[in-house]
Amino acid sequence: MKIFPKFQGIVLLLLLSVSNLACAQFLKSGDIRVYANAMPSSQLNAEVARQYGITRSASRVLLHVVVREGTPGKDKTLPATITAIGIRKNGERSSINMQLTKEGQDVYYLGELNISKNEAINFEIITQIDKQKPMRMTFFQEFFSQ
Repeated sequence: MKIFPKFQGIVLLLLLSVSNLACAQFLKSGDIRVYANAMPSSQLNAEVARQYGITRSASRVLLHVVVREGTPGKDKTLPATITAIGIRKNGERSSINMQLTKEGQDVYYLGELNISKNEAINFEIITQIDKQKPMRMTFFQEFFSQ
């Protein structure tokens, strides 16, 4: 797995987004939970984006996925293989290259997708943990720009 170090400083920001926003997506199978969140990269703090070489833009979406196992509060993140696709209204499918990033013992997955102004995307995320049955999550999100 490739570590994507340029994103390490924004993981906490994204994790808070996944944990606290009603728009975060959630999938559970046994004691494993997959959380996913997508946001325009323009919402990142300018200094953090500059520090890690991320282009802040209303036309770029940052997808964040984290896999956790255990009781909430005592859980841990899990390494996984994440496959993500953005499906546009016209049916066009765009692969999202998900990159592993680490912060301490935790692992997270981040990917970017270019979008058009005021575009809606169906996200399809497949999470594979070891030899377990793959977990499939889909969610729809609209992105409005000014």
